[in-house]
Amino acid sequence: MRIKLTVAAAAAASLVTNSVANADVFVTAFVDKTKTVDVTETIDIHKDIWLHTYQWIAVDAVAETDVVKNQFNTQNFVEDENGDALATIDGSASTASGIVLINQSPGFANNQGNEVSVVHATSQNDGGTYRPVPGPQAKATPGNPEPSPVRYGDWVDTASVESFKEVDGGVFTHAQSDVEQFNAPRGESTDGGVATLETAANVFINVDPATYTNEIINGSFDGATGYAGINQAAGHMNNQNNAIAVAIGDESVYALAESDLGQFNTRNYVDVVDQVRTDSVSASFVGATGVFSVNQASGSLNNQANVVSIAVGLNVPTAPFKP
Repeated sequence: MRIKLTVAAAAAASLVTNSVANADVFVTAFVDKTKTVDVTETIDIHKDIWLHTYQWIAVDAVAETDVVKNQFNTQNFVEDENGDALATIDGSASTASGIVLINQSPGFANNQGNEVSVVHATSQNDGGTYRPVPGPQAKATPGNPEPSPVRYGDWVDTASVESFKEVDGGVFTHAQSDVEQFNAPRGESTDGGVATLETAANVFINVDPATYTNEIINGSFDGATGYAGINQAAGHMNNQNNAIAVAIGDESVYALAESDLGQFNTRNYVDVVDQVRTDSVSASFVGATGVFSVNQASGSLNNQANVVSIAVGLNVPTAPFKP
């Protein structure tokens, strides 16, 4: 950048001869200047979205079932000499229908179980749902980033209430199964660590060769229909369980099924010598339909489970939400 400056000045000089001289002085200057400008721009965009969906379901019948099972194997000691355990299902339960439950345990200190729960509910109505009009909701602010949720029961007018009352109800269907199995000290189910003969929760020792066998053979359960729960434990200190919860609702407007399973094997001690262990399913379950839960344990200190939850809605209504 170049700048031109013009300066006018008056100078007076005093001469020795007492004469006076006046002069006009003009000065022209050129200045070079470099200018650097840095601009930093920062943009922050924050977007928060809260989505709340609420639905009222008119219900006049409920089909609900819950199966709960806890199995513990703790503080057991088994010393087996010349063990020879055999569990066999041979040509059994073929063409069976309905519910078949079988437990076999030629071994020692085994927990076995089959739990079945079935409920059924019907409704004379075709079912329906209604979405209520919520009341006012607080807006998000920097000091309140999570506004209060929509309050139920805040209807806009009495017509909305009457519309809800006019909806025909249906069936709420809920099935749940919960199973926990422990081969562990009580209260220390999640505590691992290396177990010794002195500190183990369960101890199994076979001092001589042993043979343990489970078999399902020769057309067992062929053509069977329905539900079958089978447990075989030729070994020792095993937890086995089959649990099924079935909820059926005619004119169902809501169907929910849940299953939960927790299994723990900790601080156990096993010392085996020349064991022969065999589990087999051979030429069986041909043409079977339905739910078949099978557990075989020829070893020791095993947790096995089959957990099933079924929620069935029959004649499910298709009526849309009412405004």
